[in-house]
Amino acid sequence: MTRQIIELDGRLLASRTMLHDVLSKELELPEHYGRNLDALWDCLTESTARPLTIHWSHYEASKRQLGEYCEQVLHLFQDAEAELDGFVVKVTR
Repeated sequence: MTRQIIELDGRLLASRTMLHDVLSKELELPEHYGRNLDALWDCLTESTARPLTIHWSHYEASKRQLGEYCEQVLHLFQDAEAELDGFVVKVTR
Protein backbone atom coordinates (compact mmCIF):
# COMPACT_ATOMS: atom_id res chain seq x y z
CA MET A 1 0.00 0.00 0.00
CA THR A 2 1.32 3.45 -0.92
CA ARG A 3 1.94 5.90 1.90
CA GLN A 4 -0.25 8.99 1.65
CA ILE A 5 1.59 12.22 2.49
CA ILE A 6 -0.37 15.25 3.65
CA GLU A 7 1.43 18.61 3.55
CA LEU A 8 0.37 21.25 6.08
CA ASP A 9 1.98 24.64 5.40
CA GLY A 10 1.88 26.56 8.67
CA ARG A 11 2.10 29.89 6.86
CA LEU A 12 -1.36 29.24 5.40
CA LEU A 13 -3.10 28.21 8.63
CA ALA A 14 -4.37 31.56 9.88
CA SER A 15 -7.27 30.22 11.95
CA ARG A 16 -8.73 27.08 13.48
CA THR A 17 -11.32 27.08 10.73
CA MET A 18 -8.64 27.13 8.03
CA LEU A 19 -6.72 24.33 9.75
CA HIS A 20 -9.78 22.11 9.96
CA ASP A 21 -10.79 22.97 6.39
CA VAL A 22 -7.37 21.85 5.12
CA LEU A 23 -7.41 18.68 7.23
CA SER A 24 -10.95 17.87 6.14
CA LYS A 25 -10.04 18.23 2.46
CA GLU A 26 -6.63 16.55 2.53
CA LEU A 27 -7.70 13.64 4.74
CA GLU A 28 -11.01 13.30 2.90
CA LEU A 29 -12.93 13.43 6.17
CA PRO A 30 -16.69 12.82 6.16
CA GLU A 31 -19.15 15.69 5.79
CA HIS A 32 -20.23 15.26 9.40
CA TYR A 33 -16.65 15.95 10.62
CA GLY A 34 -17.11 18.22 13.65
CA ARG A 35 -14.02 20.41 13.05
CA ASN A 36 -12.68 20.06 16.59
CA LEU A 37 -9.98 18.01 18.29
CA ASP A 38 -12.30 15.23 19.48
CA ALA A 39 -13.74 14.81 15.99
CA LEU A 40 -10.25 14.86 14.46
CA TRP A 41 -9.11 12.12 16.85
CA ASP A 42 -12.15 10.02 16.04
CA CYS A 43 -11.52 10.33 12.30
CA LEU A 44 -7.80 9.60 12.59
CA THR A 45 -8.37 6.51 14.70
CA GLU A 46 -11.51 5.16 13.05
CA SER A 47 -11.70 6.07 9.39
CA THR A 48 -8.51 7.61 8.01
CA ALA A 49 -6.57 5.37 5.63
CA ARG A 50 -3.03 4.41 6.56
CA PRO A 51 -0.12 4.40 6.00
CA LEU A 52 -0.23 8.16 6.36
CA THR A 53 2.39 10.83 6.96
CA ILE A 54 1.46 14.37 7.94
CA HIS A 55 4.30 16.79 7.22
CA TRP A 56 3.69 20.08 9.01
CA SER A 57 6.08 22.66 7.58
CA HIS A 58 6.56 26.16 8.98
CA TYR A 59 5.15 25.00 12.31
CA GLU A 60 6.32 28.15 14.12
CA ALA A 61 4.31 30.32 11.71
CA SER A 62 1.15 28.39 12.50
CA LYS A 63 1.97 28.54 16.21
CA ARG A 64 2.12 32.34 16.02
CA GLN A 65 -1.29 32.40 14.36
CA LEU A 66 -3.06 29.62 16.27
CA GLY A 67 -1.34 29.86 19.65
CA GLU A 68 -1.97 27.06 22.13
CA TYR A 69 -4.43 25.37 19.77
CA CYS A 70 -1.55 24.63 17.43
CA GLU A 71 0.26 22.78 20.21
CA GLN A 72 -2.90 20.84 21.05
CA VAL A 73 -3.20 19.67 17.44
CA LEU A 74 0.47 18.65 17.37
CA HIS A 75 0.05 16.68 20.61
CA LEU A 76 -2.99 14.95 19.11
CA PHE A 77 -0.92 13.98 16.06
CA GLN A 78 1.90 12.75 18.31
CA ASP A 79 -0.55 10.67 20.36
CA ALA A 80 -1.92 9.20 17.13
CA GLU A 81 1.61 8.41 15.98
CA ALA A 82 2.26 6.54 19.24
CA GLU A 83 -0.99 4.57 19.03
CA LEU A 84 -1.62 3.92 15.33
CA ASP A 85 0.39 1.67 13.07
CA GLY A 86 1.33 3.48 9.87
CA PHE A 87 0.69 7.02 11.14
CA VAL A 88 3.65 9.41 11.15
CA VAL A 89 3.85 13.12 11.86
CA LYS A 90 6.89 15.18 10.82
CA VAL A 91 7.31 18.78 11.89
CA THR A 92 9.59 21.35 10.32
CA ARG A 93 9.91 24.41 12.47
